[in-house]
Amino acid sequence: DKTKRFLAGQFDPENNRTTTELLDGLRRFHRPTLLVWAKDDPHFGPEWGERLYRDIPGAVRLELLPETGHLLIEEKPERFSALVRDFLAEQVPGAERAN
Repeated sequence: DKTKRFLAGQFDPENNRTTTELLDGLRRFHRPTLLVWAKDDPHFGPEWGERLYRDIPGAVRLELLPETGHLLIEEKPERFSALVRDFLAEQVPGAERAN
């Protein structure tokens, strides 16, 4: 079945190589960066977020969301949105936070 093959490919650890191949570019990225990572992702665990935090020179914050798996944005949409909103507001001097 096509869906099963697609999902198997998405969860194949070999797909981690894409992130690894991008590291050279990420290591040159000096813009303020927020990393929001699922603490309980069975495929790309928190060590991936921690590595990217160390490797991206512009990384200013790593948020590990507890009780969150691979589909972080779907599992914790309100928390994710709040983190991104607050981070963007911090990056724009004088920006007012909308409540």
